[in-house]
Amino acid sequence: PAPRPRRRPLAIGLSVLAAAIAVGALAVPWFRQASAGRTPSDIRAWYERGTHYMEEHQTEAEVNEAIRLFTRAVGKEPGFAEAQAALGNAWWERYRLTHKNLYKEEAQRAVEAALKLSPDLPLAHNAAGYGLLVEGDADRARDEFLEATRGDASLASAWANLGQACARLGRYDEGLEAIRTAIRLRPDKFRYQVSLGVFFERFSEYKSARNAYRKAIDLKPDSWIAWSNLGAVDLRSGNFEAAVPSLLRAAEIEETADVHSNLGTAYYYLGKLPEAVEHYRRAVELDPGKSVAWANLGDALREVGNDSEARDAYSKAIPLARAAAEKEPALPVPHARLGLYCARAGESECALAEASRLEELDGATADTYLNAAVIYCVAGRREAAFGALEKAARLGIARARIEKDPDLSSLAGDPRFERILALAG
Repeated sequence: PAPRPRRRPLAIGLSVLAAAIAVGALAVPWFRQASAGRTPSDIRAWYERGTHYMEEHQTEAEVNEAIRLFTRAVGKEPGFAEAQAALGNAWWERYRLTHKNLYKEEAQRAVEAALKLSPDLPLAHNAAGYGLLVEGDADRARDEFLEATRGDASLASAWANLGQACARLGRYDEGLEAIRTAIRLRPDKFRYQVSLGVFFERFSEYKSARNAYRKAIDLKPDSWIAWSNLGAVDLRSGNFEAAVPSLLRAAEIEETADVHSNLGTAYYYLGKLPEAVEHYRRAVELDPGKSVAWANLGDALREVGNDSEARDAYSKAIPLARAAAEKEPALPVPHARLGLYCARAGESECALAEASRLEELDGATADTYLNAAVIYCVAGRREAAFGALEKAARLGIARARIEKDPDLSSLAGDPRFERILALAG
């Protein structure tokens, strides 16, 4: 039989976004005497140690340790507003990592306690803004971060968070200056270089993103986040060979589903399908709740002729993606994934609805429009595909990613396709 055209993996896993690196207690403020006649030295030690974990954390275990320490501090002195704010921020981070509603409730409770104790506390507004950013409300998050920076212009984490909120809102100049302010305040911290890289990557400035991730690695050579993001930006820019060693280094430091999923994608684009399947399988083992890994596994299995298992993988991806899209209705990425998965599974009504929704949402990126173009192609909507693909090209999608996407091959030969390739450069 004639060979089937190879499908691209459904999505390159996201770089580890600033949500993972935006902590609300990077600066260790002095705090009020806990209570008359009681030394605060032990409370301060717990607070400062928890702050250290949040400054350096790269895993959920480190976040959990910070929560334990902040909880001890507020347990001994409930009126310690800074620790309440730091605790709320840490719970928000744990919620971001797990999406368990219990952690969201704990975060809200701690932030509310901090604001009740000290309504103008910058750390509390920073933590409140971080929760809003995690929930997808970048506009209100920006307001909170601005309030935090007005209250304490030296709070580097609030500036970095402000930069990410502005990125989601398309406020380029304001966002870039905010992150650069964080770097000027704390040039020794790798996290703010990662934040800068994520910012540039969002606007398809891949060379600048790569430079920022390299600087992060110089500051912290064992940061799996920086290595992972460096590999991811190479994938996005079409430099698949270069992505592999960075991602392998990330996996050596910390095995995560995202790292293995991106490794699978790199090998997929390089035509090394057995390796792609191996890494996609490892990704779903590490995190069975990650829709993109299941969907990419489905694509790779289909290419090696395992159609039955591929259908099973797609069937696992769609409900996970639908739940994510319902949970974060204002964010483009969950809708892009759901639309792609529905298109792959032949659910055209779902696919087209999500593609249409994508183009209406604020904060659409080059990747968003590329995904919409693929959805339209799979669904046979050629004109809509050209429209979305041109938007992706104008926003900086890499030419190699268009050329290597077999779902877009039906557009080849049309003068509009050649013009779009020229735009992508």
